[in-house]
Amino acid sequence: MGYFIKQTDSYFLMKAEYLDEAMKKSKLLLTPEVKEKRGAAGHTWRGKDKPIEKHYAWVDEGGALNAETFKKVAQAFRWDMDLDDNGDVYWIGFNGEKYGGDEMVFLNTIAPYVKKDSYIEMEGEEGERWKWYFTGETCEEHCAVISYPTLNKLERY
Repeated sequence: MGYFIKQTDSYFLMKAEYLDEAMKKSKLLLTPEVKEKRGAAGHTWRGKDKPIEKHYAWVDEGGALNAETFKKVAQAFRWDMDLDDNGDVYWIGFNGEKYGGDEMVFLNTIAPYVKKDSYIEMEGEEGERWKWYFTGETCEEHCAVISYPTLNKLERY
């Protein structure tokens, strides 16, 4: 079971010169040692004394490990992308339906290679919104606060 999410907007740029390094670093996330340390919950969760789900349960591990391009690795992690004629990634889109909890691990892995001020805006199944914002070094999650400032001007009865 997961939590439904969808992407609502993005501004994203990753130069072609960084794609091979991003691919290598992303594949390292799937090694047993790193999976145990970097998973969202920090452990494999269990129910009725048997394993239910592992880290990156929503990831096509075989597809990622056998991929020869960063685009294919990203697709295995549930991200689509478009490249321009120079090979730069100018668009990224989440192609999953559910929040797996490990998205930030992947995004922080590629963050040093993503242009500063890039972002991916998401919406959860209960209407909450957030942006994954790239600082030039890391990826941060920022939650939206929705307000109706014009309602403050209305006279109450």
